[in-house]
Amino acid sequence: MTAAPPPGRYQKALARLRRSYRLEMVRRVRAVCALVRRIDREGWQPPLVAALYRLSHSLSGSAAIYGFDAVSAAAASLESRALAALESGSAPPADPLAPLAPLARRLRRAARPPVGP
Repeated sequence: MTAAPPPGRYQKALARLRRSYRLEMVRRVRAVCALVRRIDREGWQPPLVAALYRLSHSLSGSAAIYGFDAVSAAAASLESRALAALESGSAPPADPLAPLAPLARRLRRAARPPVGP
């Protein structure tokens, strides 16, 4: 029978993975926010909204796995708005994607590193 590894070993490995993921997460958050700005500039276009859906869906899931719950929730909000727009099948009336900008700001705030020790 193999001896169990020291208790802190897994926690240290998980902390390293989490730090590494944070860098990737920030890159993904920037990509999502850039896409929201592009949709704001260019208007509702199914390929752009589909890309927003895919990016926010992926970010929501991966952030949850690594314990970044606020990022996951903010990305999930963007994901659900994008999905609703896609399911409508046509350009939505009265720009229901307008609330994307506040959701993108919420996502950026959630991805900021904590302040303090």
